[in-house]
Amino acid sequence: MIMNNKIAYIIIPILFLIGSCDIEREPYTAFSDDQVFRDIEGLEAATLGAYDLIKLNSFSRNFHRAAEFGSDDVSLSGTTTSPLFFSYNYRHLQNDGQSNALWETCYRTIVTCNKIIENAVRGQNDRMDHIVGENYFIRAFLYFSLVNIWGRPYNQDPHNNLGMPLKLSGDIHDLPPRSTVAETYEQIEKDLLESIELMSNYIRPSQEYNQFGSVDAANALLARLYLYMEENEKAL
Repeated sequence: MIMNNKIAYIIIPILFLIGSCDIEREPYTAFSDDQVFRDIEGLEAATLGAYDLIKLNSFSRNFHRAAEFGSDDVSLSGTTTSPLFFSYNYRHLQNDGQSNALWETCYRTIVTCNKIIENAVRGQNDRMDHIVGENYFIRAFLYFSLVNIWGRPYNQDPHNNLGMPLKLSGDIHDLPPRSTVAETYEQIEKDLLESIELMSNYIRPSQEYNQFGSVDAANALLARLYLYMEENEKAL
């Protein structure tokens, strides 16, 4: 009985202490969304994060493999145990980890762009509008990259062939179904036209210009989009 009383004396104060603690729940290696998206500096930092994601090997290396290794532009000498060999010989694997990494990285970046687009206040200044325009450009670039790997060419029944899931919100629980190729191209065109309008009043310093999205880059991608759609006059 004495032992039980001693245990009670120890446990009860501990329970009171736990109940009264205000535990810090903020991440200690990152910022919360509220912290990131509350000002232009945070939005710009998040945009740099989007650029950083598409510099990873999970995008840049795997996109090159998926887009080029099945073409006449690449000649693979010998064999390899890497899954890239199955892109080269047209024997694609359903459980290809490299393709999965490419898909995942693209949609991680798209969600980042969506959050920036949703949280930025347009019309405050030209720099803010340019940041939003850059994210529309990045999103368009990623959907264009994705649909050229996982969709059939535009001139092959685009209104019935499957395109990409058009994820247009920052809500990670929003999981849209696959759209058609035509719907995917329509979204890419819409994003690029929006990005051109938003980026038109701000020009980055010359030493930074070719490292980031710009009106020129958006127009170049838009021309390629129209070329793939066989809209040659628009491409010109």
